[in-house]
Amino acid sequence: MDNLLLVEKSARALDEAGRIPFSEEDILRYIKEKFKKDISIEKVKDAVEILSVSSKRESPVRKCIYKEKEGGYSYLHACSFGVS
Repeated sequence: MDNLLLVEKSARALDEAGRIPFSEEDILRYIKEKFKKDISIEKVKDAVEILSVSSKRESPVRKCIYKEKEGGYSYLHACSFGVS
């Protein structure tokens, strides 16, 4: 599984668990605990940047993470990689 997919799946899981907003560190912790992958925080930040959108209404495919005004992130459920 590539880093983008790991981050997307983790963000979705955190959001569905009601852990909103979540941070890049929360995503990294989730990846390490649930997927048993050891990736760096820099790779998580890079993936979050790629997946981030500036507006919830401008959510193209593969742009699944929204930066909340109060800090942290949320997942846009209208977006999907098509992989469950």
